[in-house]
Amino acid sequence: MAGRIIAQMVAMGVQVGVRVFAQVYQEVANNAKRGGTAGAKQAANEGAKAVRSKLSHQMPLDEAYKVLDVPTSASAEEIVAKYDHLFHATDRKNGGNLYLQSKVYRAREAIDTHEAEKMAAIKPDPAAEAKAPPPPETPPGPSSKGDDPK
Repeated sequence: MAGRIIAQMVAMGVQVGVRVFAQVYQEVANNAKRGGTAGAKQAANEGAKAVRSKLSHQMPLDEAYKVLDVPTSASAEEIVAKYDHLFHATDRKNGGNLYLQSKVYRAREAIDTHEAEKMAAIKPDPAAEAKAPPPPETPPGPSSKGDDPK
């Protein structure tokens, strides 16, 4: 009797594994059709960013903009001004509470982190520039005045 139950459990486990594998394979095939390897790499990068933000407990960027009530195209000065206003408005001394003040702080933190990552992606790596070989020097050749050393 126990052997039969174990055999049924193993069979169910195999069926579930086969279904999961089929679904994953179908997703990969669809991704490859849609964007090829570039699309798959982009999806993987977006997924990795989402996982990092979940693991680091960082607020998603769209939520951060909503909390600060600024458009995604807002300048740094607008973001700082809105942050200062909301941070002081949610202060306990002004009748606010720590939860809301924390939300405002985390929103600013998420936007600052995103901006720093964006700037790091744009800025070239100075170490890579230092490793670049120097341009080849041209050997001195005979001058045009005819002073050939013969």
